[in-house]
Amino acid sequence: MAINRHPNARNLLFACLIIIMIASAGCQQKASGTVSADEVKKLSTVLDQLLNNGVQAFNSHDLDQVRKVYTEDIVVYDSNEQCKGVQCMLDTADWIFTNAPQFGVQGVDIYISGEDGFLQQDFLNFSAVKENPIIHYFSWVTPRDGKASYSRAFVSSDFFTSRDMPFDPTILNDYSTAWSSGDAQTVAALYNSDAVREDTLFGENQQGSSAVKEFAADFFNKYPGISLELIQPIGENGEVKTLGGVYALHVTDQNGKPCDIRALIVLEPDNEKISKETVFYQPDSLIACGWAQ
Repeated sequence: MAINRHPNARNLLFACLIIIMIASAGCQQKASGTVSADEVKKLSTVLDQLLNNGVQAFNSHDLDQVRKVYTEDIVVYDSNEQCKGVQCMLDTADWIFTNAPQFGVQGVDIYISGEDGFLQQDFLNFSAVKENPIIHYFSWVTPRDGKASYSRAFVSSDFFTSRDMPFDPTILNDYSTAWSSGDAQTVAALYNSDAVREDTLFGENQQGSSAVKEFAADFFNKYPGISLELIQPIGENGEVKTLGGVYALHVTDQNGKPCDIRALIVLEPDNEKISKETVFYQPDSLIACGWAQ
């Protein structure tokens, strides 16, 4: 898709929009580590505020409001390029305000880890992509002092497919199949021998496929019957290298009733296997299903 860009906004069309983010059957199931509901709420409050501040700033089309969302040394990775510093982001935002005067932003959801967050939002009435005026946008963000200091951009799979750009969700589907199998060896086969699996919210860090296998065996023993469903595939904006997915984890709550936890899983593949996995959770679902108490 060819888009004419202002020189200061070249190949950073979506980067500027990061503004909005900043952003077992029969048994009770709980995550393998521990996390309190109070901690989940605390983390959620930070990301919710960043999301809301960004939505308001971007919808205002006011550069002074936009500046308040970022740290001076903000770094954004988008479309295989890097935007460094708040002035770079302001230049790009100015181009958007000029060339897409009807542009708007709608916050959708947040996903937390123990350190960073993932924000989901919709971009509306973006004139540069008239054939698909709604863009489902996801960003991995690092907050600092109430502002966004880092972001890495992802978009939903339909962004790629509607533009005849390659997007292969095989590893995302294999992930849900393996973690629904109840078989630790099936899970381990997805990972490289030196893979890293990280879930900072629950204090999990596995180094290598053998460690992942051991973790999976323990996980399945504790939570028999758990299954995963891929809800929304996403990919890193630009030349897709890193994939992710919003998953529904079908579990049971404290009363033994069916309950869904939403998680956003980021997978960095290498030679068709997972080299790194990072896990984020939708906070309200953690509390509703009893994984945070």
